[in-house]
Amino acid sequence: MRNNGWPTTIEAYLRRFQEPLALRMEMLGEAIADGEIGIANDRFQVPRLSAAPKDPAVDETRSALFGQIGDVQLPAVMVSVDCSTGFSSVLLGRAPTRPAELEVLYAALLALGTEKTAADMARMLDGVSDDRIEMMMRTLEENAQFRAASDRVAASMLANPITRLWGSGIAGSADMMSMDATRHLWLARIEPRRRTPAVGTYTHVVDQWAIIYDQPVLLNLRQAGVAIEGALNQKVCELQRLAVDTHGFTHFAMAAAKLLGFDLAPRLADLATRKLYLPDGVAVPQTLEPMVVRVKVSRLAKEGWDSLLHVIMSLKTGHSSAATIIDRHGSAARGTATYEAGTLVGKVLRSLFLLDYLVKPDFRREVHRNLSQGESVHQLQRAILAGRIEAKHGRKHSEIVAVSGALTLLTNIVMAWKTAAMQEVVDARPGRYPPEYLAHVAPVAVRHSNMHGKLHFPIRERGHPRKAATP
Repeated sequence: MRNNGWPTTIEAYLRRFQEPLALRMEMLGEAIADGEIGIANDRFQVPRLSAAPKDPAVDETRSALFGQIGDVQLPAVMVSVDCSTGFSSVLLGRAPTRPAELEVLYAALLALGTEKTAADMARMLDGVSDDRIEMMMRTLEENAQFRAASDRVAASMLANPITRLWGSGIAGSADMMSMDATRHLWLARIEPRRRTPAVGTYTHVVDQWAIIYDQPVLLNLRQAGVAIEGALNQKVCELQRLAVDTHGFTHFAMAAAKLLGFDLAPRLADLATRKLYLPDGVAVPQTLEPMVVRVKVSRLAKEGWDSLLHVIMSLKTGHSSAATIIDRHGSAARGTATYEAGTLVGKVLRSLFLLDYLVKPDFRREVHRNLSQGESVHQLQRAILAGRIEAKHGRKHSEIVAVSGALTLLTNIVMAWKTAAMQEVVDARPGRYPPEYLAHVAPVAVRHSNMHGKLHFPIRERGHPRKAATP
């Protein structure tokens, strides 16, 4: 464990944060003195971030860019992206043998990702029976290669230079989207806003827009474990910061994420009431004393440091599930040594994050922007997901995983095609589209893509199938 740079005691680890905490407390005191942040009734008064001014040139750039790209049919998008990435070979586990097989594969992928039945897809596609589509759907579920195929498409998308205008590639967000479902599914719960049965799909979106991980989850539960699991298991980029909402955060999870090598950046509910947990050695301005809780290293926390590091090592080496570990160290584990050590570290880390969040408006704006990107991707997913998950395709966990994976793959396919099309237009006319405007044009617009109607996959026109080069 020494190779990971972890000290032998929890006190030594916490000392690393004393100087950064002291510096940010000083900055917070100055911000309060300058009136940038207020205090009333022992609560923070944090002004709302002002909306960035709209630049008409951005809208003009977006319209001109998508005007050059033109409208497109979803089947043509799928064939085009498959020709460049070979995701069909990943799904099948081999190269496709003939165009007819590809048609059935695409139809099955659409059926799973849009929750249409095999009969629905057969009516939309000439010359293909619902039995063949149903068999291919079962094959895709059994092969369970949706994530590998989606990763290949995401990597192809992120290879375009334009994506570097959208983000750094080291930050992202994680959030859940509800998918309508029949109430007869064991994983279905009542969605609180619409009061309808639903299943959650929890997606990780890098700040360059690609979905890098997905997994089905229960609604209305803490999602800190699945947030860490996705960030740890994704293979597309090197995440250093993950923005989550309050459901994706616990103190123990914040400590686990930091020890695993990345930071959780939660958008916290009830921000005004949050306390700052600080060690004794950190100086605090008099005006901030009511908002500060001094933390001491208890005997249990000292004893739990080694076991906490062993837990983190088991996560790093893949011997444990982050979702399981974080769930087991929720509030019900209070009083155990590992929980007390992790929660103490997490409280200090959350305080450091909260100080950055308060005194650095640009940092706060970046966290919100990352979460907004995830919401925009969810809007595209909802445009693709036409129906609800029925009992026929959702009774087993593998079937729910297939639905979530197919939806993620289709979403990445649409974004990858639009990114490549945007890059092609930009390259064809250097200087026509300024980078400062392109940075605000996202590949999630849906009005240029037809997701419905009669299906025609232009396989023969593109000379497909062929063996795609390994990226």
